[in-house]
Amino acid sequence: MESGNESDGEGSRDYDFEEEPARDVVSDEDVLSEADAERMDEAFIRSLMIGNTSVTSQEKKQREDALRATQWTPVVSSDFEVDTPEYPGLGEHMALPVAELRAVASSPLQTFLYFMPKSLWVMIADETNRYSLQQLDQRAKGIQTKQHRRRRESLKQIRRRLKLKHEYKPHEILNVIGLLVARMLCPQKRRFSDHWSMVEDGAIPAGNFGRFMGRNRCQDILRDLHFVDNEAPRTRDKLWKLRPIIDKLQQRFLEGWSLPAVISFDEGVLPSTSRRNTTRMFMPDKPHRYGSKMFMTCDSRTSYCHRFELYAGKRQAGTAGDAAFDHKTGAAAVVRNLKVLFAAKARYQWHTVVVDRYYSSVLLAIELLSMGVAS
Repeated sequence: MESGNESDGEGSRDYDFEEEPARDVVSDEDVLSEADAERMDEAFIRSLMIGNTSVTSQEKKQREDALRATQWTPVVSSDFEVDTPEYPGLGEHMALPVAELRAVASSPLQTFLYFMPKSLWVMIADETNRYSLQQLDQRAKGIQTKQHRRRRESLKQIRRRLKLKHEYKPHEILNVIGLLVARMLCPQKRRFSDHWSMVEDGAIPAGNFGRFMGRNRCQDILRDLHFVDNEAPRTRDKLWKLRPIIDKLQQRFLEGWSLPAVISFDEGVLPSTSRRNTTRMFMPDKPHRYGSKMFMTCDSRTSYCHRFELYAGKRQAGTAGDAAFDHKTGAAAVVRNLKVLFAAKARYQWHTVVVDRYYSSVLLAIELLSMGVAS
């Protein structure tokens, strides 16, 4: 009985938990060294298969699913992140316009001609005249069919009469663009031809477009306006008829301003409801729901657009360097436009690009770091 009581006493003895030996001692084997951390980072980057052209679509999907499954974890130790700057190596460089652009900044017309130089208008006039000659026979036949049988001219006579018209001049093309801008700023007429009206219509004043150009001449230019040879071999580019203008504008935008330290990348919309626009899209989240989508690379401070790219639909990646991104939107658009930007201008050692959550991803962040760009 006594032995039983002693055993019960021992079983009911209270323990002092404050004297419990410490159990959170970490052995040296559990500590992750800096070399091990670097090897783990390198293995993680290799698992992303960036730049691997032989990655199948199934492997890409598995990689994306694995990245989506990753979650934020609490910080184990902050010993290595004390007083670390947010963007090391990033300078406070202020982007400035080039000297040629500053010299003409006081004149709106000269500034406009800097981005669209006179050589561009000469090219547009040449292509417009070329298209007018290419359509000469077809228009002659159309005029002949509308004439009365008794007074019908021969095709030779009609062609001779059409050839008597003066060629389009570059300044006339520029005047037409100016009239279109005026029409956009003051669309008080129901039809474009009403701007040449000589009489008042109630509270609507008479048109004054005739001070700058005749109505028929303006309509002829709008009918024949072309930027490339219409009979040139067709390409798969949906924007092939606008490509010379787009390339020239992209070139002048890049040359006109130095690169900033902080770059902003986002989408823009060129409003357009015309069904003839092959790049028209429906974007319900934009202020203008119908239009052409653009990728815009801008200065985060001045909002100057260094580069724009018109989105013309899905297509295959063009270069092997972009093979890690097999689509034309999202992260691929960020990398593609930044590569063009850095290849054309003198850059700093580090830049920062600001994107919204639609573009941000682990793959994009690692790809940008390899380019010397923080995000």
